[in-house]
Amino acid sequence: MKNWIRITAIDGVVTISATVDGVEITFVGASCPASVRPGSANLTSFSLAPEVGKPAVVGMRTRCSSPSGRAPTAFEGYMLMIGWDGDKAVCNLKEDFVPRSNCLATVNQEGMLTLISGENKFVFASMCSDRGTVNNHVTSGFHELKDSTLAFKFINGDITIDELTQETGPTKADLESVKIIELTERVQCLERDLEKTVNLLTQALSTIQNTQNILRARNIIGTRILGWKKKLEAALSA
Repeated sequence: MKNWIRITAIDGVVTISATVDGVEITFVGASCPASVRPGSANLTSFSLAPEVGKPAVVGMRTRCSSPSGRAPTAFEGYMLMIGWDGDKAVCNLKEDFVPRSNCLATVNQEGMLTLISGENKFVFASMCSDRGTVNNHVTSGFHELKDSTLAFKFINGDITIDELTQETGPTKADLESVKIIELTERVQCLERDLEKTVNLLTQALSTIQNTQNILRARNIIGTRILGWKKKLEAALSA
């Protein structure tokens, strides 16, 4: 839970660290520079450097296991807002982060970020996220982000949805649609080629049949000429 971590701020640098043994933190991402890469897992602490006077949002997942192994391992995913009191960074762990109305964002207990804004859907998988769950999101039309920083910048209101979508590639559904279109065009092209081939074969068969008919006619005429020749030779010798 949130009481598994503590936040300290010194000279504008915010450090988030575990409060007890057995707690591991996964850094899902933030809207400001951080000391570790988005998706990094098995951390006991990490630091952020938000711009002075400017709010920032950070997402993480905590895992707490009992050293004795007697208690079940517990997980929690959440986002926190870092604000400012003058030139001092502050964060109230008792307050839940509430995103903007056009920005439905959450971090689940697997450390997976999902973001929905209108018809735009995004997912980011940290090191501990279940790939099966991520793939299900991608198949259903989510853009998979390789870096969550821009997503958190959008959540924080620093960039627009257009700026976020420009940095993402097509969804799996988009790629499959393009693939279907390409395959359809290839099939249609093959059908046209096949039709041309059939026409050429038909013409060739017609030519062969005409040639055979001509040869038959020549054979018949030749046979008749030979018969007439023999009759003429017989008449002349008589």
